[in-house]
Amino acid sequence: MSSAQINHPGDDLKSKTRTMRASVSRKQSTIRITPHVGYPILGDDDNDVEQFFERFDEICALANDGTGMTAPERLVLLVNCLRGARQQTYRVIHNAAKRDDTTARDPEGVFAHIKSRLLRFVETDYEKQTRVLLDYQQCQRGTKTAPALPFQPVWETLLYEMDRVGLGRSPRELFLHYLHCVGTVRETL
Repeated sequence: MSSAQINHPGDDLKSKTRTMRASVSRKQSTIRITPHVGYPILGDDDNDVEQFFERFDEICALANDGTGMTAPERLVLLVNCLRGARQQTYRVIHNAAKRDDTTARDPEGVFAHIKSRLLRFVETDYEKQTRVLLDYQQCQRGTKTAPALPFQPVWETLLYEMDRVGLGRSPRELFLHYLHCVGTVRETL
C-alpha cells in the first residue's frame, strides 16, 4: 500500500470537523415558520393600480428565499389577484399569448403586456386629488366611512393619502378638522 492511500487518524477527524463547521455556520432550527401572505386584490372598484403593482412586486420578490418569482409564476399569481373586468383583460391577453406560444417563449413579455394594459386605467392626478379631498371632507367619526372604534386608522390613512397626492395640510388645519370629525359624535351624545 502506498503512502498516498494510507488514512491517517487525523485526516478523518479533520474532514468531520470541516463538515461540522459548515453545518454550524448555516442557521438551522427545529421550528419551521411558513408565513401566510395576503395577496393584493385588484378589482373593478379599486382606484390605485400603481399601488397594487407595487405591493404585488414586493410579494413576488420575497418568493423562493428572496430570489423572486419566475415570470410564469408571476403570471399564475396575477390572475388570482384580479377580479371582474381586470381579470377578463388578463384572460384575453393570456389566451392570445398561449395560442401563439408567446407565454412559453416570453412570459416576462406577456406579463409586461398585461401590466401595461391594466395601467391604462390609472387615475389621473386630478382624479386622485378629487377623490381624496372628497373623502377628507366627508370623514366624520361614527359614520359608515369612519365608525367610532376604528376611526384612528381611517384618519391616519386619510392623512397619508392626502400627503401622497399633494394635498397635505398644516398641523393646525388637521387639528381643527379632526375636532370637527370627532365633535359631531359628542354633540349627539
